[in-house]
Amino acid sequence: MSLATFRHSLRPLCRLALYQQRSPMSVDHHASSSMQAPSTALSSTDSSAAAVSGDAQQAHRLAIFNEEFERQLKRSKRSIDKIEVVYTGPDGQSHSLFLNKGVSTPLDAAKHLSEELSSESVLAIVNGSTAWDMHRPLNTSCSLAFLNFKTPGSKEEADGIKLCNTALWRSGSLLIGSVFETAFKEAYNVKLISFPIPYIKSGSFVYDCQVSRAGSGEPLTWSPSRSELRGLSLAAERLMAADHAFQPMDAPGPVVMEMFKHNEAKQAAIRSILQSKPDQILTVYRVGNFVDLSSGPMISRTGLIGRFAFAAVHQIDAPDFGQLMRVQGFAVPRAFLTHFSSVELLEQRAAVLNRAFLPTKPGTPRRPQQQQKDRAAQHAEV
Repeated sequence: MSLATFRHSLRPLCRLALYQQRSPMSVDHHASSSMQAPSTALSSTDSSAAAVSGDAQQAHRLAIFNEEFERQLKRSKRSIDKIEVVYTGPDGQSHSLFLNKGVSTPLDAAKHLSEELSSESVLAIVNGSTAWDMHRPLNTSCSLAFLNFKTPGSKEEADGIKLCNTALWRSGSLLIGSVFETAFKEAYNVKLISFPIPYIKSGSFVYDCQVSRAGSGEPLTWSPSRSELRGLSLAAERLMAADHAFQPMDAPGPVVMEMFKHNEAKQAAIRSILQSKPDQILTVYRVGNFVDLSSGPMISRTGLIGRFAFAAVHQIDAPDFGQLMRVQGFAVPRAFLTHFSSVELLEQRAAVLNRAFLPTKPGTPRRPQQQQKDRAAQHAEV
């Protein structure tokens, strides 16, 4: 299927997907508009949040993010102090850089050092232990190291690769949310609920979403065809081609609450997190026009991803939220582009239902779909 088929957006594709076809598991792209809507069951979807489209929600969050980002940047530039950042290269030679406190980032440091560091680095390591976003400002003098996706030559480098892969999986969940939230026509509402902490061995990253009819709140039961999954993947590939930065920002609780005022599930999670945050500060990320809540870290930019695919959409039942769609995907770093047959194997594995913990409301014990061998790795981000 050519990219031209999806040249404007996924809306034409998903418009076809939201009508009952000869089989509920596939789409007949020649079907007439007289076909019946899919059978659904009632859910407890909040109609007040459902009244706002995914496009409008994204635009609202982006406007609040940009306003707060500019406010913080202006405040930081009023009185700029210098910090010393020390980088030790593979040859053992140390380089001292004097950067602007609260403004300069690891990426700025990398640009002073080499083109390879600035273009290939996925994460930074501050003071030998703290994983740090490439676009997160540095606030104190520190030592700095850089991690990338290249084949490791030592145990330390192998540990760095694990951090990079985890950041890639976490970033993949954000990209799923970015595409899926605006993939459906206006008659349906998509509410992003949460995504599990990345677990590489599961074979997929995940975002749990609630899709319902506008007004009635009836949940949608939808099993996308291969061509529809490919359409979603193409939308993600456009984000990769745009080479968007994953821009973190620490923001006050009230600002973050305002960002997510159209999503009561996110607001409930935010209130719960703030109870254990004395500083009342939360981290949000912007990638392209999409803003979401996560503790991070994320990879530096979308251009570091070589292949990205939506692998499956599974219907799951979460006691606290009712019927949800577990949207699953996988990604391959640009540094490790694989043969087509290898990608097919990765896609097949990623399509198997990821049995990470179901999303729950604050205060509810987590309930896995089944017993987990790696239970400790399966928690949820919001």
